[in-house]
Amino acid sequence: MQKSIVLACCLASSALVAADPVPTPQCPTGDPEDIQFEYRGRCEDGNFRSFDDDVTIRTFLEVPVYSFGFQDISSQKRSDAIDGKLIEFEPNISTNFGLGIAYLGYGISGSLPLSNANNDTNKYGKTSYFDFQFNYASRRWGADFFYQNYRGFYLKDPEKFANDYAPGAPNPQFGGLSILNTGVGAFYNFNDRYSANAAFSQGERQLTSAGSFVADTSVTYTQIDTGASLVPPSQASLYPDLDRYRGGEYWLWVARLGYGYNFIYRRMTLGALFALGPNLQRQKNFTDSGSSSDWQVSYSARLRASLWFEFRDEFLGVVAMIDANRIVIDEFALNSRTSRLQFFYARLFDGLF
Repeated sequence: MQKSIVLACCLASSALVAADPVPTPQCPTGDPEDIQFEYRGRCEDGNFRSFDDDVTIRTFLEVPVYSFGFQDISSQKRSDAIDGKLIEFEPNISTNFGLGIAYLGYGISGSLPLSNANNDTNKYGKTSYFDFQFNYASRRWGADFFYQNYRGFYLKDPEKFANDYAPGAPNPQFGGLSILNTGVGAFYNFNDRYSANAAFSQGERQLTSAGSFVADTSVTYTQIDTGASLVPPSQASLYPDLDRYRGGEYWLWVARLGYGYNFIYRRMTLGALFALGPNLQRQKNFTDSGSSSDWQVSYSARLRASLWFEFRDEFLGVVAMIDANRIVIDEFALNSRTSRLQFFYARLFDGLF
């Protein structure tokens, strides 16, 4: 009888042990007071929490800027005698509201201008534009597709080109100037402890600070239609080649090498990435008298920075992005810059599978 009681107690004890939940492997957050179940995500490799199994809905306010300028690079440097060596143009756009969704590593987003958010159209003219992006990001590599179309620009700093320009007067406007920019790109990082996805797409959370060399490449098609001369009349004799320029079509093959680093502190991720490299260009330039084709090599640069915080099912943060390319055309160079400042809020929802 005594043996049977002891055996029953042992069986009961074993049943209780078996009924206890199996401890989940710890997935550290950097804060010893944080508890594992307070956060979503699947632990991977001890240094990441992946959100691929969750649907991410992202809303954002974004300030996009596509600006470009023409620089005199002729041997004579005819424009050195004046302040207007660099002729710059900007579209009249302000804040956009955007929406994005990501699942299983794939993401799509788009944005539209807020009503009445543009700057003074009497002073800067009117810009119409469309901006679309699609991307895929994993820990070690990613790819993206983008399409941008802008029409309507104004001359920046007109006081450099006209002594009689009155402050506050309308800037010279180029409503017929249009730029289309589209392409595909991809990146790869060389350290499995670092994730560009964690820094800039929030597809996962990197849990300890780490960095990596990053290689990226892209193929871009740019089409420019000026509609008329872009040179202020008072400067036409200083920029004879640019005065005849009427636009062009440009294929750019870009290869860059850089370094990215994510600094992790408790719920915070602070990330930065810089890359620089050559771009090979196939050009077709149009002038008032015809067209010409050429091959050129110049440079391309990329800068990314982000700061965001994780709160269980929610993220809140800011991302800044700048891409710069240089295209050399005869005796002048076109310096283009695409930049974005984005403030975002994202929320995770249960996935479909």
